[in-house]
Amino acid sequence: MIPVNVRTPDEVAAPGNRLFLTRIDLPGGTMPVDRRLARTRAVTSVLKSAGHRTVLRAALTRLPWWLLQLLVDASTVPGRLTICASYLVVRRPLHYGEAAVHRIDPIMCCPPGVPLAVVAATYEDTTSVSFRIDTALPGAASLPERWRQAVTELTRSAPPPRGSTP
Repeated sequence: MIPVNVRTPDEVAAPGNRLFLTRIDLPGGTMPVDRRLARTRAVTSVLKSAGHRTVLRAALTRLPWWLLQLLVDASTVPGRLTICASYLVVRRPLHYGEAAVHRIDPIMCCPPGVPLAVVAATYEDTTSVSFRIDTALPGAASLPERWRQAVTELTRSAPPPRGSTP
């Protein structure tokens, strides 16, 4: 499940979050990393469309709370092993008063019934990741190391930066 921003253009500066958790199935398994990334882009691109966001916002604002709760409950039953994931990119330099912000360390919670929640935040040249793992999840202790291995694999398969020589 990933949060989809459902703010309207006039709400951009409003405090807090306005989001809808959406369930999507991401590719995985043993397929090559470049193919997995291409398929992930295809699956998630619809979530960025204005029409999709309008429908989610309508559901959030027009459905009765009990029906929304039924949707959440159906999406997060233990047998579904729902994982919550979020990725945030901060595109402008941040300041706290006169002090410049040099790093962001994200924090994520595990909603009830969700065995794993991951958030990644990119700020300047650094991406930081936070995991919240229910220790009852089989193989939970191995997940951070598997993440490091996947990042290493991605780094090896990434094309060289523009303008660099082989």
